[in-house]
Amino acid sequence: MIYFTADTHISHKNIIEFCGRPFNDVHSMNKHITESWNKIVGPDDEIYHLGDFSFSMTKKNVRHVMGMLNGKKYIIKGNHDRTNILNNLQNSGLIEWWKYCHDFYYDYDNKQYHIILSHYPHYPIKGSNVICLFGHIHQHTIVDNINGIMLNVGVDNVGYDPISIVSIIEYYKNNMNYHYTKDVVVS
Repeated sequence: MIYFTADTHISHKNIIEFCGRPFNDVHSMNKHITESWNKIVGPDDEIYHLGDFSFSMTKKNVRHVMGMLNGKKYIIKGNHDRTNILNNLQNSGLIEWWKYCHDFYYDYDNKQYHIILSHYPHYPIKGSNVICLFGHIHQHTIVDNINGIMLNVGVDNVGYDPISIVSIIEYYKNNMNYHYTKDVVVS
């Protein structure tokens, strides 16, 4: 299975207050996020983290936390992710790769979906079955349009758990069953 998450901000004490996270301290936040990840993501699953994995952690500490997490991990670089740490994680085999953005196609229920990943919000490109996933803004954001959706998969928006590609596609299918017609009058 493929999963997505973003903006975990491991060890970022102030993010608890900034985002109204339901944790008493950074230790309980880190514990909840890592335990939840490992309950949902299996060793052979793929997980795309769309930026801001940690905050102000040493290379050694980031390696330690990343080494505890299940799955084949892919990182989209966020504004708080340091290039030297991402390179170290990749060189040590703790992540498969890191990039600034990525896209791929996924077949589900006899349809092909174009999945576009970035840390920053971005509007869907033209075409059907386009799903743009992002993080960064720490607030509930889903924007539907005639071509696709953009969906914030940051932990603050999805209950602090990784979300599966199937859940995202099912959301898309259940919320994209409309179209614009010239009979619609907007006033």
